[in-house]
Amino acid sequence: MEVIALVNSGSTDNFGSDKFAEILKLPATQIKPSNVRVANGGHLQCSGKFEHVPLLVQGISFAVTLYSLPLMGFDMVLGVQWLKELGDVNCNWKNLTMKFHWDGQLRILKGINSKPIQSCSSKEMAKELRHGSSIFAACFQLQQESPPEEIHLDMLQLLNQYAYFQKAEIEKQVHDMLKLGQIRTSTSPFSSPALLVKKKDGSWRFCTDYRALNSVTVKHRFPIPTVDDMLDELHGAAFFTKIDLRAGFHQHTLFIKLSKCAFGQKQIEYLGHIVFHEGVLVDQGKIQTMLDWPKPTNVSDLRGFLGLTGYYRKFVRNYGMIARPLTDLLKKGKFSWSEEA
Repeated sequence: MEVIALVNSGSTDNFGSDKFAEILKLPATQIKPSNVRVANGGHLQCSGKFEHVPLLVQGISFAVTLYSLPLMGFDMVLGVQWLKELGDVNCNWKNLTMKFHWDGQLRILKGINSKPIQSCSSKEMAKELRHGSSIFAACFQLQQESPPEEIHLDMLQLLNQYAYFQKAEIEKQVHDMLKLGQIRTSTSPFSSPALLVKKKDGSWRFCTDYRALNSVTVKHRFPIPTVDDMLDELHGAAFFTKIDLRAGFHQHTLFIKLSKCAFGQKQIEYLGHIVFHEGVLVDQGKIQTMLDWPKPTNVSDLRGFLGLTGYYRKFVRNYGMIARPLTDLLKKGKFSWSEEA
């Protein structure tokens, strides 16, 4: 398998992406979870490592230890942990070469040639981000009004927080909402972070994380109805209609997404359930997802699996007793598969 590696003398260790390790089915060794500080000042969690991974770098064989991280843009990072094994290294940054001795021979590694710096529009940038791996330096000039095609100043901080493949989608959705008048440019010193959540059809839902705002907001005295409450409201119905609003949270004038609407149906999918006049069933797609779920290798994976199965616990008699061996593994320092689990 051909991979892209970043040689980084600013990284103390070697890191491999979770996706890269999953494709190669690398055996993971569990370690104490720790936070790794990355270049943008943020932190990523590391909870495993892959030992003695064989690499063939431009014809030169190595065996490295990689720590697991959710990397974006690269399959692995080769840091000081690898570089110090090479001894003296002669780097030519103009030609992107590294010269060193390995196994008694002079070795030369050649970096990937990048395209020369050139200006481009935000649309061209978005296209490149979706299909390529280019790195962009965005320059901003303060203006009274910015043409719709350009990136707004107040998006700079937003775009720097996300993986390259999400930045273009966030910019596109923000521009669309501005154009439709669903949102407007703000000069407020306060803001909430945005995030993208993938929908069932593969597209992205734009969400705003208001947890910090909610923590200082007076709580509403009337709780939001639970899923069970909403399903109970359908009791006795024989025909069902479902209407999906396009970006409903942001709309002042409501528009529907016809492809996700259903009218006068005898059976319909609703909140992960199949509803019909005789009652409620679990969506078969969700059951298949649970059956196909890979064996959890850490607490985070196990918590995700129990979250999905727990959503349907009312359909499983004695679910709590059945799942107890798994929930016990969530206790601190207890994650170790047993015969009972």
